[in-house]
This record gives sequence, C-alpha cells and structure tokens, in this order.
Amino acid sequence: GEEGGLSVQLLFNGDVCTADEAIRGLTQELYGEQTLERIKAVERTLKAAQGNSGICGAVWGKNEICFKCYDCQADPTCAICAPCFFNGNHEGHNWRIS
Repeated sequence: GEEGGLSVQLLFNGDVCTADEAIRGLTQELYGEQTLERIKAVERTLKAAQGNSGICGAVWGKNEICFKCYDCQADPTCAICAPCFFNGNHEGHNWRIS
C-alpha cells in the first residue's frame, strides 16, 4: 500500500488502489459522470433534510460505550457512538450511556 494510506483490492477487477481511488471509482459506477461537487451538493441537501440522523461508520469494539438518545432515535435499536454524541446537540434530551 501507499505510505500512510489504506490500500484496497477491488473485487471486480483485482486492481490495487487507495481507498480514495476506490471510492471515486465506485461513486462513478453508481452515479455516472456526475462531478464530485454535484454529488457532494446532493449529499448536503440530503443531510439537511435528514437532520443529524445517519450512519457515521464507526466500528464498534468490545466494551465500547455508546449512547442512546430517546428524543433523537429513529427506532429502539438506534445507538450513537461517543464522538457523534458529543458532537451532537442533546441538551435537555432524555439519554443514557450503554
């Protein structure tokens, strides 16, 4: 792999590339020739419409703490990683640490 970067092997053609190259390639496969700026504009619009809900991509490890915010949760299975909880606004909300 590259120094300081993550290398991945794409399953569909076996090429080795950086994670950023893989994301660009997969994005192009999904969205065609749209520019990255256009894709990011759509992402911003969707995030604005959804508020703080979403998936952060955190990988949960053994003995990790998580937070449950009963005022923000979409369903009873929702959990929030510590960084997302502390970066969110849960003032006055009903929450607990798990």
